[in-house]
Amino acid sequence: MYSQMKCVHQDLSELCWETRKFLEPRWFSLHQRWGDSQPEPLSKFMCRYTSIFLKTVLNDNIYSSWRLVAGRPILKDYEGTEKGCFGFCTSAGLFFDHCWVQLGNLIVDITADQFGDKAVIITSVGDPRYSPNLEEADFCREITKLSRRPAEWLKEWNGQRE
Repeated sequence: MYSQMKCVHQDLSELCWETRKFLEPRWFSLHQRWGDSQPEPLSKFMCRYTSIFLKTVLNDNIYSSWRLVAGRPILKDYEGTEKGCFGFCTSAGLFFDHCWVQLGNLIVDITADQFGDKAVIITSVGDPRYSPNLEEADFCREITKLSRRPAEWLKEWNGQRE
């Protein structure tokens, strides 16, 4: 059982790194369209697009029950402060609006480096860096609005993998 779980975790990690490598030039292009020619890091402001994309990739390749989860400080004034309470909590204790994917007790995030953390994080629910207050249904309208771009990326992804 342990070796089977270890194998699934390794496959998940490899797929996450492959996905991130695929997305990085697309993030760069998007930053350029926004007028930010030197984004640092590339994942900055990409968590929702990426999570929508990653959810589909994981559902197609690992298991089919991944969902989007997010944390958003209740007041905009609390973004980037200790009072934020929701989202991604940095090592300095500051909270930022963030989105990731989740399956049961497992969290996968491939854009946490925008907050000075690792580029790919696979962890469990309860990790103090992740404080959700939004389930997928809570920001469905936002997901629908943002889904066009990840859908384009998915066409490219599927074309490259054939």
